[in-house]
Amino acid sequence: NTVYNSSAGFYADGIIDDSSGDIQSGTPATYILNKVYDAGLLSVGFHTESGSIYTSNIVYNSSGSCFSVVSVETPDVGGSGSTYVNNTAMNCTDYGFDMEVTDLTMTNNTAHDSSYGFYFSTSGNTEGETLTNNTAYDNTNDGFYLDDTNNNVLTDNTAYDNGGYGFTLAGVSSSGNQLDNNLAYENGNTGIYVDSANGIGGSYSYSNQGDGIRITGIVD
Repeated sequence: NTVYNSSAGFYADGIIDDSSGDIQSGTPATYILNKVYDAGLLSVGFHTESGSIYTSNIVYNSSGSCFSVVSVETPDVGGSGSTYVNNTAMNCTDYGFDMEVTDLTMTNNTAHDSSYGFYFSTSGNTEGETLTNNTAYDNTNDGFYLDDTNNNVLTDNTAYDNGGYGFTLAGVSSSGNQLDNNLAYENGNTGIYVDSANGIGGSYSYSNQGDGIRITGIVD
């Protein structure tokens, strides 16, 4: 499928319960081999609920985020997570991947030429993510940014030529995150930045404008 010049590419809301007016969880969906570009107004290529599956989709030129997955309620009531494999996010005004749900699995995805590559926020009770072999490059700010999130595992990911940090684990309540065998190089600031109780093992950082690896808290 191809979607372009629309207010949003794929936009899936929850189901409204007429008796209470509350938004209830909708049905998870599967998206394969779709191309979405020039999304405006709602400003997102994919905006769906947790529990969905995304494989080999391409989103570009969105005036907001390329991919955005949010819970229908806060805190996250979905909890089953979404799965991303071989997707590409590029040239979006905001985030390549904007994640606000728990227990995501992301493998072999690429984010470039957006504000942030991979952005994980606490607003949706974000934790328990597994990121493996993803790549972020040429983004205006950070390649991978995790804000006050917990118990995430990042393995064999690469961040290069980003304007800010390669990897950032920010927030004083951030804990239990593990970075193993990740690579950061030629970023505009520090390669790998950790400011709380998280673990780093076997990661490489070189030719960054700031520090190679900067730690400002307790590291396991």
